[in-house]
Amino acid sequence: MSNPLIHCRKLSVEQHGSLILSEINLEVLSGQSLGIVGPNGAGKTTLLRSLAGLIPHAQGEISINRCKPLSTSPEILSEFLTYLPQNPTCAWDFTVSDFGKLSPHPDLYINWINRFKLKEKLSSKLSQLSGGERKSVHISLAFSILSRPLHKILLLDEPTAALDHDRAQLVAIAIKEFITAGAAVLFTTHDLDLAQSSKEVLILEAGRVIKKGPPNDILTAEFIKLIGNK
Repeated sequence: MSNPLIHCRKLSVEQHGSLILSEINLEVLSGQSLGIVGPNGAGKTTLLRSLAGLIPHAQGEISINRCKPLSTSPEILSEFLTYLPQNPTCAWDFTVSDFGKLSPHPDLYINWINRFKLKEKLSSKLSQLSGGERKSVHISLAFSILSRPLHKILLLDEPTAALDHDRAQLVAIAIKEFITAGAAVLFTTHDLDLAQSSKEVLILEAGRVIKKGPPNDILTAEFIKLIGNK
């Protein structure tokens, strides 16, 4: 059996005396996706940030492509890991075109910009875009970083939030393409369509794993109500 690209065992995070995550166990292999769902405050974002090595006090065993994210340099992690927060921001008001210069593969960035139907916005500044357009620009940058997805890792926090239906569909299609090419993708979402497209779904509530399995088995009416969808 292949070694998991994403692995954690007994991952726990305590903050201000409260347990945000409690002994989380999960694995994602190359060519697999895992959707994390749950109500607001369940610990979904904390889980992704812990796996990305962004929470120094995270406890337990964490392995990302056989590396320990807390003790691995950002330069090495960036060779195989991309993390996209739910509300990405940029300190500088780049144009859409200049923003792509942050990518190691600017040509791929432009390709994603075209796919997200933002070609006519290349000369616009980020501040001039709508929330959904700005999110799509950040997604284009994140996707462009993984030029060769095999054995690469995408951690996506609510990637379709703030997007219209067409762009949300493009994100779902892109995730499938990365999976087919051998990446491992872990994402949090309140988007049931996106959750149902993943190989497996994990439900978090109050920092604990409630249930995990194929979407058709997990996303019952009871659990859909739990995660705040009608």
